[in-house]
Amino acid sequence: MEASSILMPQSEQAHPCVMVVEDDQRIGEALTHLLHAEGYRVDRCCDGREAIAHLRAGTHPDVILLDLMMPHVNGWEFRVQQKDEPEWAEIPVIVMSADDSPQASAIDADAYLKKPVDDTVLLDSLGRLLHGRDQARRDARAAELDRMNALGVLAAGLTHEITSKRASVLVVDDETMMCDLLRNMLEEKYDVTTISNPREALPKLLQGESFDLVLCDLMMPELTGMDLYTELSKTRPEQAARFVFMTGGTFTDRARDFLDQIEGAPLNKPFRAEELYAMVSQRLQRFSERESPQPHAYN
Repeated sequence: MEASSILMPQSEQAHPCVMVVEDDQRIGEALTHLLHAEGYRVDRCCDGREAIAHLRAGTHPDVILLDLMMPHVNGWEFRVQQKDEPEWAEIPVIVMSADDSPQASAIDADAYLKKPVDDTVLLDSLGRLLHGRDQARRDARAAELDRMNALGVLAAGLTHEITSKRASVLVVDDETMMCDLLRNMLEEKYDVTTISNPREALPKLLQGESFDLVLCDLMMPELTGMDLYTELSKTRPEQAARFVFMTGGTFTDRARDFLDQIEGAPLNKPFRAEELYAMVSQRLQRFSERESPQPHAYN
């Protein structure tokens, strides 16, 4: 097939992850090979039961490619359990089946492909689905930014300076739109640096560059905020102590345990401007007080 004839994925992640749920080993291997060749990451599951186990373990694919007729937990049963879990319910699903009955084609899914699935049709469906999802996210963020501009909150700033020197804020988030949004909201009062690739943030911090506050996304591909914090804590614990984590609410068990051990609550997305300003102000004030020399007590 010619790559130019296929709508390639436009996901904000460089390599979107597809969970392939297929009990036929030959078909599963062929799909995995095809998707890898097109730049996708693949999480392979042999039936619905294994797919549910992977989701519970913290896997969060961009799309689920789902067979219907499978042992243990079939496609219909998997969809029921998926929709019952808020963390999984919004993951788009493409169903594949040789069953052309009304029951099969009526399954609640984002796309239905008849087996044998044409490679071009499959890749086109994946690309359109990811592109539509990312466009919806961009539109929502742009609308929120427009609303904030209309209300004049971007120019409002914070109520006071922590010191006479402008504080420095580093934003680490794999979503470029979020980096731009936070820069626009904070640069009135702070020196803001944004990095959308966490692997670029780690050497910058390890080499000694310091920031008064680090706003870091918790769940990012390849290198999570947890990984970034852990590595930095080994050699620069004083900088790691200035992290404030942001999260969209999707937690693995590891993420929950990690946040339980971190001082201070995370900033939950989506957040209002006043919530961000208050969080930044309070954390900078706390850090400043912690480093200020304490008065001596005299008898």
